[in-house]
Amino acid sequence: MQLPDTREPRSNGGVLTFLNTFGRGDRDTSFRRSDGSALQALTMMNNNFVMSRVHQNNAGSRVQTLLAQNASPDTIIQQLFLNTLSRPATSAEIAQFSPMFQQQGNRLAAEGLQWLLLNKMDFVFNY
Repeated sequence: MQLPDTREPRSNGGVLTFLNTFGRGDRDTSFRRSDGSALQALTMMNNNFVMSRVHQNNAGSRVQTLLAQNASPDTIIQQLFLNTLSRPATSAEIAQFSPMFQQQGNRLAAEGLQWLLLNKMDFVFNY
């Protein structure tokens, strides 16, 4: 009975749909599933619940915080890796993503990198 009620959250349909897509079980009749599906991949790539957390205009997003600090591209890359994957970016990854910041500007590049990190296998398997 210590597990949360499976009907929660009642007020946010987006969260409920997101959790159910990822195989959330209930405490009474079915276990949590850990298998993957095409629907899960599509949800991570396109669902409004995920996409709204990637953009700068979402209050409290890591992208918004970093851009408000006028951080350098290298700092943005390092912080997004640390906050999303819990590891620093390698020098090869910094070299790979730095041109994106020069071409697209900090806002678009940071949003794109955050989306990419959320959809990396490292994130999907670990979180």
